[in-house]
Amino acid sequence: MQNWSSEIQELKNYHQSLSGKIPDLEKELEKLIGTEDEVVLLLYSRRCLEVMVTDICKKETIKFSKTVALKGIIDKLNKENKAPSHIISSMLNLNTISTYGAHPKEFDSRQVQTVLINLATIIEWYLNYEGIEISNLNDDKSIVDTESINLQNVPDRFFDVEYDKNENIQFNLFQIFVN
Repeated sequence: MQNWSSEIQELKNYHQSLSGKIPDLEKELEKLIGTEDEVVLLLYSRRCLEVMVTDICKKETIKFSKTVALKGIIDKLNKENKAPSHIISSMLNLNTISTYGAHPKEFDSRQVQTVLINLATIIEWYLNYEGIEISNLNDDKSIVDTESINLQNVPDRFFDVEYDKNENIQFNLFQIFVN
C-alpha cells in the first residue's frame, strides 16, 4: 500500500475549512480521510466530486436528467464555461480513475495518489467558488519565552525544510537577531 499522507493532510485542511458550511461534502470527505483502503479512497473521492458537481449545477441552474452519467454533467459544465478548464480536466481524470473504486476492476495503487491530487485541486477551487476561507493546519505559531532560552546554544541561522504538494523540497533560511 502506498503512503498518501501529504495529500490526506491537504484534504484534512479542506475538511476543517468546511466545518458545517457544506455538510454533504464534509460527510463524504470525513469518510475519505478516515480510511487507508485504496478502493474506499477512490469511492469517496468520486462521491465528493458528485456532491460538488451537483451543487454547482444547482447554483448555476444547469438542468440534467437523473440518468445522465457524471461525465456528461462535467462535459455540460465545460460547455457552459461554469468551471475553468484545468478544473474540468481534474474532474474528468478523477471521474475516470475513481470508477475503479465503484467497479471490481484492476488498477495500479499509484493511481490513487493521482485521484487525491485531482480531488484536492477541485476542492480548493470549489471552496474559493463558495467563498469559504481555507484553513491551514500546518500553521503552528507558538509564543516562546525568550528569557528562558540559553542564547549561547542557539545557532544564529538555521534551515527549515518543507515539501510542497509535488514533493519538491524547499529550504527556508532563518536568521536570529539577538540583542
